[in-house]
Amino acid sequence: MVKGIISDMGNVLVYFDNKIFFKNIAPYSSFSSQQIGDFFQANANLLKKFDLGLVTDDEFFASFKEIMKLKVDKEKFFQIYNDIFSLNPEPTALLRSLKDKYSLVLLSNTDRQRFNFILEKFPQIDFFDEYVLSFQVEKMKPDPEIYQLALKKAGCRPEEAIFIDDRQENIETAQRLGLPSIHFLPGQTDLREELARFGVDID
Repeated sequence: MVKGIISDMGNVLVYFDNKIFFKNIAPYSSFSSQQIGDFFQANANLLKKFDLGLVTDDEFFASFKEIMKLKVDKEKFFQIYNDIFSLNPEPTALLRSLKDKYSLVLLSNTDRQRFNFILEKFPQIDFFDEYVLSFQVEKMKPDPEIYQLALKKAGCRPEEAIFIDDRQENIETAQRLGLPSIHFLPGQTDLREELARFGVDID
């Protein structure tokens, strides 16, 4: 019997595109948007540390200001860095409708800046009972420990929960833990149908 639903955020509840950031920050740099994208990829470890809450906002900004030779203040930088999201209304409304029937947990690899921005811009997604966020717990998917934290928050054993995520490696870890999973592919997955297949009471 399903008691809880654990959902990812990015590319499930909200779409995101880092190319928007590259394009919009380029006018403040001597580099092109393509070059900025390359810098972003080359500094994946810094991004990971930010998602893990291991570097401060000031440290993150200072590092990228130097790398990209930016002529912009911190406030403007984060305004551009954060504003890359759009709401995916159907799965958001569907999960919200299940709030009174199931324990709902948001499990996301994200940084504090972008998470706070998303909640402010899209209050529609602020309906979960619990939040397990990488920057708060210093763990990231697909680390099994973060799934265990989410299950504890949901008050469920693995077989009593459903996990939703857009990344295959995250789905694979969940399945190894015995957590039934839905690989959500934007524009392809019928979430209502998939949840019903696992016995979730949609109506």
